[in-house]
Amino acid sequence: MNRTFDKNNIKIAAFDVDGTIFHEGRISDAVKDAIKKLHESGIITVISTGRMRYYMVKSVMDLGVFRYGVFGNGTVVWDFEEEKTIALQAFEPKMAEDILRYVDTFTDAYSADFENENGLTPKLLELLREEIKLEIPKDGSAPKEIHTIYENLLEHVIQKSEPVVKMRANFLSIEQRIHAMDKIRDAFEVELSSTSGKDIGITPLGANKGTGLEALCAHLGLATSNIIAFGDGGNDVEMLKRAGFAVVLGNGQDSAKAVADYIAKPVWEDGVALAISELFGV
Repeated sequence: MNRTFDKNNIKIAAFDVDGTIFHEGRISDAVKDAIKKLHESGIITVISTGRMRYYMVKSVMDLGVFRYGVFGNGTVVWDFEEEKTIALQAFEPKMAEDILRYVDTFTDAYSADFENENGLTPKLLELLREEIKLEIPKDGSAPKEIHTIYENLLEHVIQKSEPVVKMRANFLSIEQRIHAMDKIRDAFEVELSSTSGKDIGITPLGANKGTGLEALCAHLGLATSNIIAFGDGGNDVEMLKRAGFAVVLGNGQDSAKAVADYIAKPVWEDGVALAISELFGV
């Protein structure tokens, strides 16, 4: 987008997780060190992810530098120090039920995230294990499963009868995803995004990483122009567009690269670390 980088204007650095700072089950030492240095320089470091807080990557959180988190593609803004929600957008139970019932006509691979719990169908877990690597423990033991599986997730959502902040559906091809996305958009007023190309993230209308960061900025008395955002996926686009400066990894989707001000090296080449070093001199 050709915005000019002004280091003195940056007050917040927002980081996507999967495909940006986390790759193949790990966050590299170089990326850890770079984020720590940015934090130590006085910039507020923030997680901005499609994940929910309760299944965040432990090694990322163990850095101890993230005061705030934008979770569920912007539906939940969380203050780690105060241990409280700053902003929340969610579907009422009946609308969540209606959407999931409709999604079920297209695929049996879907999920529902509540503010404090998530649930997946067995088929979605199968597809996620192919797409997203679980965190590899330092002791070399097998990665620990972090999701709750329901054979009948729709029935669980109905019985739980609580607001749902985010839903996800996965497909076997991009063509299937595009068809389903068009149908869902026609049937419901919702926000839709895609991280991998074969998935659909479904959040309340107006809820995305960009609006999540807007809510955080309002809380802090800052502007979104004070943000540098790092991302790689389609669900990062609104965050990248609203930020004062947007960094997209070399492995990023075309939709993300189209709104980037700076294309970094891929995640497997420590693109975030190299970008921080070049832009901030730390």
